[in-house]
Amino acid sequence: MNYRGLRICAVCAKQLPPANDITCSMECAAQWRSLKADAITDKRCCGCSELKPVDSFYQVKGRYRSLCKLCFSEAVTARRNAVPIEVKRESYRTKTAKWRRENPVKAQILADAHNAVNSAIRSGSLTRRPCDICGSAASDAHHDDYSKPLDVRWLCHLHHMRHHRTVKSALEFASGLK
Repeated sequence: MNYRGLRICAVCAKQLPPANDITCSMECAAQWRSLKADAITDKRCCGCSELKPVDSFYQVKGRYRSLCKLCFSEAVTARRNAVPIEVKRESYRTKTAKWRRENPVKAQILADAHNAVNSAIRSGSLTRRPCDICGSAASDAHHDDYSKPLDVRWLCHLHHMRHHRTVKSALEFASGLK
């Protein structure tokens, strides 16, 4: 099935009859089995229905995606543009404001630590360094312990978010939430 909702044959790209899963006829089924047996060099995109070399597809966990890179990019862009950025920002602001109302003490500790780092950078007692992992000049201060506001690690935005995702999932796993 392609992303437009049409069920198409994996071999000839004709529309599939309701009872068939992958191929439209016995001939296509035989060709499909031989294709599966051989090393696959070409693959049919479920988005544009074109037969393309496998290097035109992203590979995830040893398997190729059903959409070629171009169709996948278009699908991601369409999904990203489905909700306007203003709505996403407002949702984030609402969630953040709600968390701050529910956790005023924690919110104040975080704000104090961030303010201390910003003040130290402005005064020159703390200098911004490149990312500890990749060396990128654009880096954020990461607090491992908010009770030590000037004890920070410098991480670029990508590695900072990746670190928080890893720590959050580890905490959820340890607490039995997952």
